[in-house]
Amino acid sequence: MAFAALLGLSFLGNASPALAQLTVTGQVTDEEQAPLAGAQVMVRAANAGTVTDASGRYRLVIPEARLTGASAEIRVQALGYRSASATIQLESGEITENFVLNLDPLQVEEIVATGQGIEVRREALGATVNSVSAEDLTATQESNVVSALTGKAPNVQVSTSSGEPGAGAFIRIRGSSSLLGAQPLFIVDGVPISNATASIEAHQAGTVESNRGIDLNPEDIESVEILKGPTAAAIYGSRAAQGVVLITTKRGTPGDTRVTLKTSFTRDEVAELQGLQTTHGRGLGGGPFGAPGQNLAPTFPTSWGPALAPGTQTFDHASEIYQVGHTYDTDLQVSGGSESTTYFMSVSRLDQNGVIRGNSEYDKTTVRLKGTHNIRSDLSIAGNVAYAESGGDFIQKGSNISGIQLGALRTPPEFNNLPYLDPETGLHRSYRCNPDLCPFGAFTDPNTSRGYDNPFWIANEMPNTSEVQRVFGNMEVEYQPLPWLDLTYTIGSDFWTDDRRSLFPKSSSDFPQGRLIRAELDQWIIDSNLLATVSGDVTEDISGSLTIGQNLNHQEFERYQVNAFNQITGTDQLDFSIDREPNEFGSEVRTDGIFAQANVELWDQLFVNGGVRGDKASTFGEEERFWYTNGSVAWEFTAH
Repeated sequence: MAFAALLGLSFLGNASPALAQLTVTGQVTDEEQAPLAGAQVMVRAANAGTVTDASGRYRLVIPEARLTGASAEIRVQALGYRSASATIQLESGEITENFVLNLDPLQVEEIVATGQGIEVRREALGATVNSVSAEDLTATQESNVVSALTGKAPNVQVSTSSGEPGAGAFIRIRGSSSLLGAQPLFIVDGVPISNATASIEAHQAGTVESNRGIDLNPEDIESVEILKGPTAAAIYGSRAAQGVVLITTKRGTPGDTRVTLKTSFTRDEVAELQGLQTTHGRGLGGGPFGAPGQNLAPTFPTSWGPALAPGTQTFDHASEIYQVGHTYDTDLQVSGGSESTTYFMSVSRLDQNGVIRGNSEYDKTTVRLKGTHNIRSDLSIAGNVAYAESGGDFIQKGSNISGIQLGALRTPPEFNNLPYLDPETGLHRSYRCNPDLCPFGAFTDPNTSRGYDNPFWIANEMPNTSEVQRVFGNMEVEYQPLPWLDLTYTIGSDFWTDDRRSLFPKSSSDFPQGRLIRAELDQWIIDSNLLATVSGDVTEDISGSLTIGQNLNHQEFERYQVNAFNQITGTDQLDFSIDREPNEFGSEVRTDGIFAQANVELWDQLFVNGGVRGDKASTFGEEERFWYTNGSVAWEFTAH
């Protein structure tokens, strides 16, 4: 299992090693005995996996709790190679399994989607379209679809902001047009959706922020196609300058009703901690505060003073703020139908409790309904709607004296951070300001900065919440008046709202008199597509298709935010703050696109493709239209 960075200083793993465990090691090579780096090694029966290093070697540890004594399959996969597997026994011990992977044929008969309802055989593309299957997407059990794409396609870079619950992920398709750092366009069942990440605080501080791709249920996804460069822009225009992530969700198939229930439980523990000294107390340069030449106040934030006396109790500030995190994920799917009608329904629930001892949590509920109906042989309709509700409570981090890592790691080893509230006064105590050390009685003033906040106070008394509701989906009508003519109209919408609250209670180090942020963020997208496709055989050796269409897209974004200061009480209500600073932002963008895509096949082996799209947008100017083109030729060598 991949390890995710936590607040830039720690790492998360799925389980800590136990005394009795199974360790599987080995090397993965190709047919020429060259090592394969980045190959995935999975034992699904034990919910364990890893990847190979630069030398093709791997080390997979399965803890005692997952050792059933039964046989299980260990499978190795790598892009461009056929998978390989072996059988192992889930018993404690050490075993070695080496694998040789053979090159995988191009799978030229595979049908791939290229956008706007256009599907072609992979051999006819003449351009790269990377595919990610549903099995590969859910193998890592990531709750964020974008994070689940890590390592699944070449030249696709995914960065997850941290290992905290609800942390956002950034995706970039590497190429000459990606220097500005923009993300690709996300399309779900033919309709653009938002993958925005919105901030209400300074980027060097604040909390983690979820990207809106996290609202998708990974179990709903059938496949993912990744389009790059001109191929994407010629289909989706200016919005696809950084590529397209094309997601197709599952649908029902004719037959009996099928019910699938899947549930999983994951334990997260910190695998690596920051090393801290435990031999010297508060001070500077090995000496106490106030030594000649120091000229430092008693509250100067250093913890390398005189050596501690033998027997002095010390505390492990690197590990004390952590606990074992838990994730519960349950998904229910019901599907089926007849030859004329199909249906698919899913309900999922995710509850994630982070490794920070305090208010570090995230939960998500999703519902999806999808159906198709053939009204008659030449006319069909389809509908797809999804609802997501999520919420989280996050921890302050970063370059921030109210950030949890600065408060924890700078605490001198002899200072006990617990209790974080003084038993007598009920006030916030920290190593720089507490009843024993806070000059001139400042500790009793609830408006006094603590220098660096107590990490337990940060995690328990400083809520940073987000409540999201989202609805997105589409309706589609397909009409085939003639055997060679197909007309399709799709209209879709995506709306989400995010209610944020961030509270710095009185006596916080950043805002001693208290600060409250209340913000509401809303985004609405509506997208309309009209397509006409002509296809058929021109001669016995020549066939092809031509698709022309129009796309209308409208997007609105609004943010209303109030920053309130000088709190009367420590609540998250604006009424109890003296000073308030409102801030409002709104944007509206309309895009009108026309496009055409042509594919010609000659003698079952030569494929010529071309496309063009012209966009007019409210951000370009009313009269100007920008054009995007692409073309390719593919030749599959065959002998007759």
